[in-house]
Amino acid sequence: MSDNTRRTKLEQRLDEIEATIAKLHDQIREAQTLAAGENPIGHVIAFWVLSWKNAHGGRYELTKQDAANLKRLVNQHGLEELEGRMIRYLGDSDPRLARQKHPLSIFVAQDRATPQQSQTRRRHPEDRPAASGS
Repeated sequence: MSDNTRRTKLEQRLDEIEATIAKLHDQIREAQTLAAGENPIGHVIAFWVLSWKNAHGGRYELTKQDAANLKRLVNQHGLEELEGRMIRYLGDSDPRLARQKHPLSIFVAQDRATPQQSQTRRRHPEDRPAASGS
């Protein structure tokens, strides 16, 4: 096996490990908030529904998929960051978004399309194990 092939495989493995660590970190944060008696997922769902109602009137029909997406996003970005993103999205005057009444599916798709390393790890580097020197 060439050095480039080994290096590529090692980089892929490191990416997989980082993704696993980020997911575990998100699960720990979720468990900590639940243990503290907080319900950030319920809060963000209520925030979306109320914010959407204020922007468009009527009632937003939240689906199970919407709830799952909001759960993933609140775990990934944190409550304050996600609320800020929602406010900016609902305030976007793009005619296509306004005509479609700012669907949550586009908000989620835009988040997925944004290139990002783990937002959690960027916000909380102190929570990561220290890198060992070579």
